[in-house]
Amino acid sequence: VTGVQTCALPISHTMQIRFKMMFKNIKQEVDQLAPGRAKSIVYTKLEEAYMWVGKAIRDEQKDRERIREMANK
Repeated sequence: VTGVQTCALPISHTMQIRFKMMFKNIKQEVDQLAPGRAKSIVYTKLEEAYMWVGKAIRDEQKDRERIREMANK
């Protein structure tokens, strides 16, 4: 395991934790809205956004790994 690799993983993990907390805070605010279709759609869109954030973090991590592999050749 290289220093670069061990360094890249905590960055992704830290970013994931930060986003998770942000989404949790937003959800707590949405919980205060009146029940109904609009609230349900907000929850759905938050779930979608959280999914896309996770994909973006994974893509970024894969890009860093690819760059590291090319540098080691």
